[in-house]
Formats: sequence, structure tokens, C-alpha cells
Amino acid sequence: MKQHLPGEGDSRLLFFILIALLAGIFVLFRGNYLFSSMVLAGIYAISVLGLVLLIGLTGQFSLGHGAFVGLGAYASAVLSRHGVPPVLAVVLAVILTTAVATLVALPVVRLRGHLLALGTLALGLVVASVLSGWHSVTLGPSGIPDIAPIAFGPLVIRGEAANYILIWAAALLCLWGALNLWRSDFGRAALAVKRDEDAAAAMGIHVVAVKVKVFALSAAMGALSGALYAHYVTFIAPDRFHINASFELLLAALLGGSGTPYGAVAGAVLLIVLPDIVAPLRDYKVMVYGVIFIAVSLYLPKGLAGTIEYWAGFQARRRAAAKLTAQQAAKEGATT
Repeated sequence: MKQHLPGEGDSRLLFFILIALLAGIFVLFRGNYLFSSMVLAGIYAISVLGLVLLIGLTGQFSLGHGAFVGLGAYASAVLSRHGVPPVLAVVLAVILTTAVATLVALPVVRLRGHLLALGTLALGLVVASVLSGWHSVTLGPSGIPDIAPIAFGPLVIRGEAANYILIWAAALLCLWGALNLWRSDFGRAALAVKRDEDAAAAMGIHVVAVKVKVFALSAAMGALSGALYAHYVTFIAPDRFHINASFELLLAALLGGSGTPYGAVAGAVLLIVLPDIVAPLRDYKVMVYGVIFIAVSLYLPKGLAGTIEYWAGFQARRRAAAKLTAQQAAKEGATT
């Protein structure tokens, strides 16, 4: 069977438009502040994509996603400081974090609603405490300096341009996988779980297994983004992965739109822009984010990308209906 990359129709067109936009930014804005911001946006896109899958496919809300980002960052940094090649360190960090997430998910995903949110919040607090307190491994609050950049043999990824290519290549690959997962049999099973767990179980879907797999995949993407971040900035500290980071990532997922993988890209860009917008109110940052969260939930439930996708689909359906009406009218005119 012929497969398309990454999907069909409008989704495939959006994917290639995104590639074109990223290529244009690389050509036109290299060396600019926007360019370095877009490198970070690529890292955020991978992390937020994990949350978009978690919320969009199974309806689970995590307040501890920053913990998995931190675990990935620290695991990769510690391994590379002990002589493990950075590329292998990234892979091992993702595997380790996914294993931890799977163990955590087995009891946590059985919770629902606010209990699930509180469970993941507790996880975030525990991981933040470990990163700050395990001095012999994490070096405590002072952080880990001099982290080796990623290298492929003699090719060392240094500088904004090289990291832009690497990070956005990883982000696009993750996005491609997410788009295909969304349309797969597993994706449809996960959406059935999101709509009604009891009905999904009655249809023979193993609800807990589906939720655990999506939770683990979400954590893996968080770990990948954390590992890439560590090798890009070459310095990490626990405060970067505090509970506030989890709130920011969740806000980005909801702002961008959790109903489509493209919401991760939109949310990541907004996550870069938002701090500058609320800078005059930095002392009330958490409160401002809370107000934005409530406003988005009430007035923009589909998020930015979801709203755009909805209106694009609405216009396409309108054009198709108008074309069908015109054809029917022409056919009736011909018969009379």
C-alpha cells in the first residue's frame, strides 16, 4: 500500500509549508536574534509535541512533563561527562526516561481528572528535589557545566546554524511520526479511550495499556528535547526544570492546540514569544499564565493551530459544497 509523508491532503501541504518556512528562516535570519530563538523553539516543539499526544490522544493532563525533560537533560549530560559519546548518551537518556515513565505510568494512568494532574504534579516535585539534592551526580543547584556538544564522528554540532538544522530535523521527524500515529489504528484506539474509556474497553481495547504507551511516548519526546537542550546550551541547572517549566509546557500545548500535532509547533513559537509579552509583569508570571490558561480554555478551546485547521477545513468543505450544488444545478438545467 502506498504511504504518504506525513499524511494526506491539507496535512501534507502544511508539513511542506512548515519545511519551507524553516528553510526561509535559515536563509534570511541566520545570525539574528530570531534565529537563535527558533533553535529553542525547535527544542520546545519536541517537548510540547509529547504533551499534545498525551492530551490529544488520551485526554490525560500532565503537570509534571518538565520532570521528563529534566531527566533526559541530566541523564544525557551525566553520561557524556563520564565518557559516553553524546549521540549515544542522548539515546540512552531517552531509553532510561521512557523506562522510568512506564513504571510511573502503570499506577498513575489509572487515576482520572484532577487526581491524575495531582499525581503528575507530585512526580514533578520529586524529580525537581532529586535534581537539586543529589549532589554527587547532578552537582546540585550549581548545575552541570561544560557538557559536550553532539558529534557525528568528526562532525561536531556547534553554533546556531548547525544546531538549528539538527534540532529542527529531529522536530520534523517527531512531527511526521505523530501525524502518522494520529491516523493509525493505535491512534484511533487512543482516541476511543479519550472519548469513553468504558465503551473503548467494551470494544476490546486495553485501556490501561494504551494510556501507558502514550504516556511513555510523551515522556520519551520530553527526554529527547531535554537531551538536545543540554548539548546545545552545554550547561544545565535544576531550576530550569522546576514545576514552572511543566506549567509553561502545558500552557504552550493548550495555546497551540492539543487536537493536532501542529499545535506543538504553534505552541513552541508562542512559548518563545510569551515571556517577552508578559515581561512587564514578571513578578506575577504564574498568575498571568493562569489567567491566559483560563481564557484559552473558555474562548479558544481548539488552540491556535486547531482553530486555523478548523477554519481551513470549514472553508474547504464550503467550497466543496458550493461546487457540488453548482454541479447539481447544471445537471438539472441540462435535463430540463
